[in-house]
Amino acid sequence: MKKIALLINGNAGNSSLQEETYSIIENLAVEDNQLHVFPINPKKGILPDTYIQEHASEYDLIVCAGGDGTLNHLVNNIMPLPTKPILGYIPAGTTNDFARSIQIPSNIDSACDVILHGDTFAYDIGKLNDKYFNYVAAFGAFSSVSYSTEQSIKNIFGHTAYILSAIGELSQHMNYKRHMKVETDSFTIEDDFIFGAIFSSNSIGGIDVSSLGDAHLDDGKYEIILIKYPENIINLGQVVQSLLDINLDSPYLIYANITKASIHSKDIAWSIDGEYGGVTDQAIFEVYPKAIQIKVPKG
Repeated sequence: MKKIALLINGNAGNSSLQEETYSIIENLAVEDNQLHVFPINPKKGILPDTYIQEHASEYDLIVCAGGDGTLNHLVNNIMPLPTKPILGYIPAGTTNDFARSIQIPSNIDSACDVILHGDTFAYDIGKLNDKYFNYVAAFGAFSSVSYSTEQSIKNIFGHTAYILSAIGELSQHMNYKRHMKVETDSFTIEDDFIFGAIFSSNSIGGIDVSSLGDAHLDDGKYEIILIKYPENIINLGQVVQSLLDINLDSPYLIYANITKASIHSKDIAWSIDGEYGGVTDQAIFEVYPKAIQIKVPKG
């Protein structure tokens, strides 16, 4: 018998969890498991944060049903705790980047089976200033698409909504330019950039970046990609192609493994795990190796 706290964001993704809540409860209540169910919607201020922080140690599992942003909110609540509970995740967002990277199925019955009978996986957590994240912090062109796209559009078009929004705002994104000084434990550079991301996932915004080959969730490192701003409009196509192909030979692309970084610029807006992460002039990044445990498929 397990004691489980179940946090459900019914507005995540296409809002399917509003109809699937009973099915989730039924799946997790087997084997005499005891469930406490909480609605969670960070955007509406419906948050069981205080309860979770005070009672997390009483549960065998804390299960999050929602999107990557909902999971991010939960992780930010439990990271400060001296003893962190094991997490379960039922992905119901639009892209489910993090779930895809750890192979958690999107089917609710299968995801619940993983929670009850899967292996426990410890993964690295990133921190940007005072915000923790599961897999990505990004700035620049296209990084705001995931959190600025209307939920109603996401519900209709799914991942295609991000592509439609990016195309619609292409000229605005290509006008993005920031002079930055980036200091990491692998390199230091000062230049003009159009995009950057610190990540550990093989999927970002639904785009497969596994071709890089070095992204692992549990190696104590994160990866950084920086895209330089083109000198002229003729080279703009090469920049876009570098983003699409993750071409490590491109003169516009910088890639490295890092464990810490300091990024200095003016008014940099960040996207953290696909949600708005605030604006800052200085971003300090660090890694917390294998800080969170989560249930994943066996094998």
